[in-house]
Amino acid sequence: AFADGAVTAPLTTPSIDTLSAQWDVNDDFRMMADVQWTDWSSLRSVDIIRLDANRTPVGHEPFNWSDTMYWSIGAEWDFSDAFTFRAGFAKDETPTHDATRTPRLPDEDRTLFSLGLTWQVTPASAVDGAYQRIEIDDPTVNIASSSGSLLTGQFDGHANLWGVAARFKF
Repeated sequence: AFADGAVTAPLTTPSIDTLSAQWDVNDDFRMMADVQWTDWSSLRSVDIIRLDANRTPVGHEPFNWSDTMYWSIGAEWDFSDAFTFRAGFAKDETPTHDATRTPRLPDEDRTLFSLGLTWQVTPASAVDGAYQRIEIDDPTVNIASSSGSLLTGQFDGHANLWGVAARFKF
């Protein structure tokens, strides 16, 4: 057992390289694309260290994640001065894999579908609405704990995200 005391858990987040482009097809229609590479392999572990004279380690969470790619395409269409429609599609790779996946983060590759709308109510006010569906491939887990017990299973996941916002200029 450990007595109460100060700890530290240094964390260096991975770098992300992004390339984005927009093509104005005409005055009313635009297409966009993104490609992203994330250096997840630089995130080796999070170590929890007691801030005592010995800097005693009290926790170790290994990651061993892989670098990932994300890409997306989208478009905007100005239907009129008052309405702009948006749509997008993306693929996002997971940094986890069967050998290192845990129930804490049962992540897998994702496919994202997005729709949006802006209503320019007046020159000074607008209302935005958006919907995104995230489909997560069915991840599996097959790991042995430090005590030798085995955890095997399959996860299922998806998300429906809705958003509404109002903007006012003054």
